[in-house]
Amino acid sequence: MAAAALTVTAARETVVNFIRPFMHVGLTVVVQKPPVTVNIPYSFGIFQPLDPAVWGLILLALTVVSNYHFIIVFVYCIEVAARNSHRNRL
Repeated sequence: MAAAALTVTAARETVVNFIRPFMHVGLTVVVQKPPVTVNIPYSFGIFQPLDPAVWGLILLALTVVSNYHFIIVFVYCIEVAARNSHRNRL
């Protein structure tokens, strides 16, 4: 591993994945471009940064949280309806 001043050149862009900085703090991290093994259509390129297992866990978490939210709201609505029916009887 090495750290040094580095300028963007065409030859370096073929090996290193440069991004345009949004803020300058004086530090730079350089990583080697991964080899291209599978051509993914551009429309599915958004899924490429994460591993399929990570996407599966995100989907699982979304499902669990949404079901939990549904149950909480359902129980709350039953309690409110019971409370209101009790008030109407008095």
